[in-house]
Amino acid sequence: MSWNPCKNLPGILLACADSLKEAANQEEPEIHYPNKKKRKKAARELIETAKRYGVTISSCESYTAGLFCSTLGSVPGASAVLAGGLVTYMTRIKSEMAQVDPALIETYGVVSEPCARAMAENTRRLFSTDYCVSFTGNAGPSAMEDKPAGEVYWALSGNDGTLVWENHFALSRRKIQKLSVYLAMVELRNRILEDHGDLQDSIEKD
Repeated sequence: MSWNPCKNLPGILLACADSLKEAANQEEPEIHYPNKKKRKKAARELIETAKRYGVTISSCESYTAGLFCSTLGSVPGASAVLAGGLVTYMTRIKSEMAQVDPALIETYGVVSEPCARAMAENTRRLFSTDYCVSFTGNAGPSAMEDKPAGEVYWALSGNDGTLVWENHFALSRRKIQKLSVYLAMVELRNRILEDHGDLQDSIEKD
C-alpha cells in the first residue's frame, strides 16, 4: 500500500522532507497552534487507535525533553501501547543511548534531518516497537550549530520506512515543544490508520 505522509493532516500544511528543496524559496505554510483541548484529544485518539490495532509506540526526544512520551502517558490505558522513550538532550547521549553515529553528528550536526532519522530508526529497533517518533532541533532562544532558533526536525519511523519533517517556528520555546508533539501525535495516528487500511478515519475530527 502506498503511504502519502502529507495526506489528511488536520487543517495543517506541512512540507515533507522530500519536498523541502522545492519549497526552499517559498514562504513557509502557516501552522496553527493547537489549544490544550486539541492536544489532549490528539493524545487520547492516538492511544485509542494504537490499542485498536495492537501496535506499539516509542520515542526519542531531544528538544521536547520527554513531552511526547509524558503526554501519551497521561492517557489512561497508555501502558498497553506505549513502550517507553529516551530523552537524549545532550549530544553525547544521542550517541551513547540512541546509538547515533558520532560521525553523522560531526558531519550534519544534531539539528538535522539525518540525526532525526537515526534517532527514530535506532530507538524503534532498541525498543522493538512498531513505530517510533523522534525530535531534535533548536527550540531557542539562541542559535545552535549556526542554525536559528525555531529550526526543528521530527521523524516517524515504522515498518514501511522513515519520514522526517523540518519546521521553522517563530514561537516561544514551550510552544515549539507542544506544537511539535501535537503534530507528531496526529501524523502518527494517521499513519497507523492508513497502514491498516482505515483511510476514512484518518481525517481528524474536530
